[in-house]
Amino acid sequence: MCKEEVDFIVVGGGSGGSVVASRLSEVAHWQVALLEAGGPEPTENQVPAMYLNHHGPSNINWDFKLDPQTSACLGYKGACCHWPRGKVMGGTSVLHGMMYMRGHPWDYDRWMALGVDSWTFKDVLPYFIKSEDNRQIGTVAEPQYHGTGGYLTVQRFPDKPPLVDAILAGARELGCDTNLDLNGKRQLGFSVTQATVRNGVRLSLAKAFIHPILGRKNLRISLHSMVTKVIVDPITRRALGVQYRRRGETFTRTLIARKEVILCAGAIQSPQLLLLSGIGPASELLRVGVPVVYNLPRVGKNLMNHVSFTLNCWVSGETAYQRLNKKTLNQFLHTRSGPMASTGLSQLTGFVRLNLSDVNTPQSLPDIQVFFAGYMANDSSTGSLDEIECNGARYINIVPTLLRPRSRGELTLKSSDAMEPPSIKANYLQHQEDVDYLIEAIRSGRGSVGSGLDPLDPDARGLMLTAKGIVDLGEYLVPYESIMFLEQRYFHNYPGMGRHACGMDALKDNECILARGRTFLNIPGGEGVPLSMAGCCEDRGAGRFRYNVAPFSSPCVSLLTPSLVPFLPITEELFVKFCERLIQTESMRRKGVKLDTAPAAGCEHLPHGSRNYWECAIRHWTNPENHQVGTCAMGRSEMDSVLDSRLRSYHHPAVTLAKPSVEGLKLAKGAQQKP
Repeated sequence: MCKEEVDFIVVGGGSGGSVVASRLSEVAHWQVALLEAGGPEPTENQVPAMYLNHHGPSNINWDFKLDPQTSACLGYKGACCHWPRGKVMGGTSVLHGMMYMRGHPWDYDRWMALGVDSWTFKDVLPYFIKSEDNRQIGTVAEPQYHGTGGYLTVQRFPDKPPLVDAILAGARELGCDTNLDLNGKRQLGFSVTQATVRNGVRLSLAKAFIHPILGRKNLRISLHSMVTKVIVDPITRRALGVQYRRRGETFTRTLIARKEVILCAGAIQSPQLLLLSGIGPASELLRVGVPVVYNLPRVGKNLMNHVSFTLNCWVSGETAYQRLNKKTLNQFLHTRSGPMASTGLSQLTGFVRLNLSDVNTPQSLPDIQVFFAGYMANDSSTGSLDEIECNGARYINIVPTLLRPRSRGELTLKSSDAMEPPSIKANYLQHQEDVDYLIEAIRSGRGSVGSGLDPLDPDARGLMLTAKGIVDLGEYLVPYESIMFLEQRYFHNYPGMGRHACGMDALKDNECILARGRTFLNIPGGEGVPLSMAGCCEDRGAGRFRYNVAPFSSPCVSLLTPSLVPFLPITEELFVKFCERLIQTESMRRKGVKLDTAPAAGCEHLPHGSRNYWECAIRHWTNPENHQVGTCAMGRSEMDSVLDSRLRSYHHPAVTLAKPSVEGLKLAKGAQQKP
């Protein structure tokens, strides 16, 4: 057994480990060792268009297989989904789509409310700014939220397919903001995102933070080195070091840490290492023959991940020529531009807030992130300029993604063998509410469209909302039952509010205003109120009365938006298809984009487009996403978490973990990718 000694041991050379090792080694007298199970990142992964090429089984992908699901992934073999995770220097930053996303400020601020100090957005923003070398401040990025001079270059891809502009135009038709920095002041809306790329080439976190400092004599990097155990003193419970194996060796090496062991192995392998080291739920450890060092019940629990579903669309009237050909290859090789220097439609995303939103969350907080895919330059058989994809049809994907799932999973050991992958119970869609949100994202948006009403018709006009209140644009007769539906749907869970003010109890603590001589009830656009309503309290009779209602016809608009936003009157068709609304906009119709109505396998017996159909399709063909967090959660005590606010394992002061395994007590918003 080989035995060596350093000050700090960093386990895992992925996104977290690369940053931690870089920062620690800035102190010249600290000896830092970085251990990574994989090897160097391959050349082909530097090409942005080829980011999906290693998402299946490969030598740089752990390709974790989830345990069979009962509520999701039912259409896959054995009801099992897979999680790609990077087994390579740079980790999953070598595999993912490079979209630069920090999450919403509320994601950080809520930790303070939960008793975790020093993790508010105000606290972490300086470190984001320090890390960045943003090439588009003032044009794309808001100056107060971004920086220059850091290791991490952030900029947009140098190429985008024309359909990107059509999708953005369609989003504007729905009232969405398309001129915003998604890492800035506002997040609701659609935008071409910035990415972790440098001059048309992927910038992994290892390439950004480790490559420039390879000359530091106090930093030792050991590739193909699989850590199998954290060595913990059973008396003091202090981490002493790690055991690891190098590829091709039959013996175990020991590395001693004079100061700390820092686990940066991600949301799967960080808890797995704690469990293998005897730190975790005692009963589970004893079951697989691991001696218990400390009974820490929340290790491996609280597993969260985004979940999504893919809507397939096709672009009629367009022949799908391969975007990878001799011309675009030469363009990329010589100028680092063209289709190979981007991810096609995947560089576009949007954030929306749904009718189902939790009333206790801010109005600016999204529920759904919408991804897109298509127009990739990553596949070609001949390199010919006239090579046609598949059957010649151009297909694209729209992917609504649930940002705050209620379902929780867990991770446990299958055995005491460190080389055996853990048992991963994702428990996707076990909460019906998670399915409801995805169906809502597919089928509905705020307000009523598709009812055959012309918004310019005086008989069909509703209200407009400004920063100063409600402007009356006319009135519309709606069934009394619709108002009762709204009351039941929205008002019953608002503390301090009663019924609407049409001959019934008035809403409490809300101001009635006069507009054109008629009394209106104004519900202020404050936190947690997802609907702005104004009602005329006259002409009720025969089960009908005149009532003006101003729901948000755009899911991208916050009640705090100061601009004048048009609204349509509500009808019984409150829930109208959201993704289909986008597809049916004039901008998208001009491009010939149509929803593929071929039935999902396993759901052929249900009417296409019905609620039951979409639930069946979502549960069968679940997208497992790749944004796992929570298995070593940070919190107030060992009863509800694993780490304290300084990321130290409870009762193991020399064991420190880095995000994302510690991401909060709840999942963050957005496909987060940042140092």
